[in-house]
Amino acid sequence: MRCGYRAVHALPLRVQHRTIGAVNLLLGRPGALPESDLSLAQALADVAALALVHWTPDPLRPTDIDTRT
Repeated sequence: MRCGYRAVHALPLRVQHRTIGAVNLLLGRPGALPESDLSLAQALADVAALALVHWTPDPLRPTDIDTRT
């Protein structure tokens, strides 16, 4: 609260219906998120989970972009 946060929402990072972590949204005012904001935030968390699962430390080569899209 000293930093100005009054609410936190935890969203699961999910891959194939399995939770692998969480994303925390810190808000400056208390209360629930509107349903549309919650849906968007969960969609972003789902994309982040997929990115984490498919992340590789190897640098991308120019041909990787063509083969991965």
